[in-house]
Amino acid sequence: VTLIDRNNYHKFQPLLYEVAMAGLEPDDIAHNVRNIFQGDETVQFRLGTVVGLDPEANLVHLKGSAPVSYDHLILAAGAVSNDFGIPGVQEHGYPLKNVPDAVNLRNHVLRQFERYDRKQEQAEEGALSFVIVGGGPTGVEMAGALVELFDTLNDDFAKFDTRERARCILLEMEEGLLPPYASHLQDYTREVLEDRGVNVRTETAVERVTADAVHLSDGSTIPSQTLIWAAGVKASPVADLLGAEQAG
Repeated sequence: VTLIDRNNYHKFQPLLYEVAMAGLEPDDIAHNVRNIFQGDETVQFRLGTVVGLDPEANLVHLKGSAPVSYDHLILAAGAVSNDFGIPGVQEHGYPLKNVPDAVNLRNHVLRQFERYDRKQEQAEEGALSFVIVGGGPTGVEMAGALVELFDTLNDDFAKFDTRERARCILLEMEEGLLPPYASHLQDYTREVLEDRGVNVRTETAVERVTADAVHLSDGSTIPSQTLIWAAGVKASPVADLLGAEQAG
């Protein structure tokens, strides 16, 4: 077995939100791939980015490296964020699909508090307004972890109360949170989040995103410099290289 990946680590994706909210370090959820298969002579690891597939020649083409031949090919590249073509999401949104995403988001959130601390009087509207789009498991977990971070950071900033100044807004276009779950679980989830200070807005869709605001389809605007995108996924672009039909 030859395993190809553009990263040399295996991550536990369900805890990415903990890394993003400074609850865990990246090393806590990522493990060296070579170490996992150490001593297993039937498995070899190849670090590389797949840029092409040739089913007729049975070759996987890698960026800046020699192609890899195969007898049987299994594509298990996972998913990437789906912005549904909404303008501004790619430019201004923060996805949460890999370890660099989580670290990038954590650094941004902490910088927002530092910037606010330096110039409270001149702080832009929405500097500490954090908008999460998507009321599925990732969005719900992020919202809960974010308000916990507000509590934790309150001990670090003496000039203002982070719990009063910071806001977490969770947007979901469906009628309830966690759409696949039973209605009583959806209601319970919303109740718990709202009790913890999350502003939950269901049946709310995003129309476009700018650097300093989230514009909604009803014409209203949420001033914010932080959009966390947890609204959906699609197959990795690696799947497109086969040209085969994909599920919608």
